[in-house]
Order: sequence, then C-alpha cells, then structure tokens
Amino acid sequence: MKKIVLTLLIIASVSSCGVVRVDSYVPELTPKQVERRDLMIGVWYGDQPTKQGGRKRWVETRRSDGTYKIEFQIVSASGERDNSQEYGEWGVSGPVYFSITRGSVRDGVVDIAKGTDPFTYTAYKLITLDGASIQYESFKSGNRYKVVKVSSGFTILN
Repeated sequence: MKKIVLTLLIIASVSSCGVVRVDSYVPELTPKQVERRDLMIGVWYGDQPTKQGGRKRWVETRRSDGTYKIEFQIVSASGERDNSQEYGEWGVSGPVYFSITRGSVRDGVVDIAKGTDPFTYTAYKLITLDGASIQYESFKSGNRYKVVKVSSGFTILN
C-alpha cells in the first residue's frame, strides 16, 4: 500500500513540475504578422557571387495562395550558364520564412520532390523585410540572401 501511495505522490509531483500553460486554440494573427506575409508576395530578384567565382541569379514569384516558383541561373566562372526552376510552397511564421520544395525542372525534365527528403524543407531567418527588399539567412547553410522587388514580367533566362 505504501508503494502505491508513494508512486502516486511521485507521479503527481512530476506531472505538475514545469507545466507550461498554452492557449486552447491557435491565437489570431496580429496585423503586423499578416503584413509581414503580405510584404513577401510578388516577384523578387536576387544576384550574388558564388564561392566558385561565378554568379547565382534568380527570380522568385511568391503567390498569395502560398505557392512559389523560382527561376535560377547559375553562371560559372568560365561563363557557362545552367538554368533550372523550382516550385513549391512558402510561408512565414514569426521571424522565420520557410519553403517546401515540391519539384524542379532542369533541361525540360521534371523531378517531383519526395516529402521524405529533408532537402525539400528549408527555413530562413528574416533579417530585413520592407516591401522593396528582403534579406534572409539560411539556418542550414548560413548563407545570406538579398532580393529586390521587380515587375511581374521580369526574367533572367536569356
């Protein structure tokens, strides 16, 4: 009997230690949180040097329905161009911008991403976001990226 009482006392004390109360339901988004997401919608252009001496250029279109498409152009130090596309879903949660790649296209070949592949999930720390430019840093690689807003007809694939 003593063992049962002692066990119950231990369970009761352990289960009440460190209890953090949470909201019953997910709280409504604040106007600032809605604005952060809205500021990211549109067409964005990035152009940065690569560590190999070339350039990485991209145009990313983020839609209000949470989908995206990116056109990439990697130019090697020798001038060779490699064009590809990626598409998927995107979102913002607090200071985190994230994407889920659903597939890619290279040389006309479509590659559907596997949800079990950790490479398809990417999260970034939002550094600046003002409607004209966005700067973000990859949690995976530490690479920092900067994009500027461009018109909907903007392209790099030439």
